[in-house]
Amino acid sequence: MKQTKYLAVIGGILAVLVGIGRGVGGFTLAISSESSVEKAVGIGLIVIALWLIVTGGTFILNRTTSMRKWLTVGVILFWIDGIVNGFILFGAPLLSGQLINISLSALILICVWCTASDRK
Repeated sequence: MKQTKYLAVIGGILAVLVGIGRGVGGFTLAISSESSVEKAVGIGLIVIALWLIVTGGTFILNRTTSMRKWLTVGVILFWIDGIVNGFILFGAPLLSGQLINISLSALILICVWCTASDRK
């Protein structure tokens, strides 16, 4: 029981950290870019960041099935956002960036869904 609690906390912390990183990147892009497309990408990054920070933090405190699902949606949006932004900003998603996104997404989802039997 305690091991699943630790996994849940690790998954939530990872989601919050990924959200903070995404938010910092989005904020930097939104305020420093002169292109409206790049500003829109920055705002999109900020939205995904807020979603991950709120759902990750809430999941740490309230590991219910509905919070697990909301966090899963946020992680999937994080991954899709990385692909879309790769096309918009670079013409194609960068392989190294996608490997990092896929690895982080998988790790977070494993931590979150391994705790499914530890419902409140």
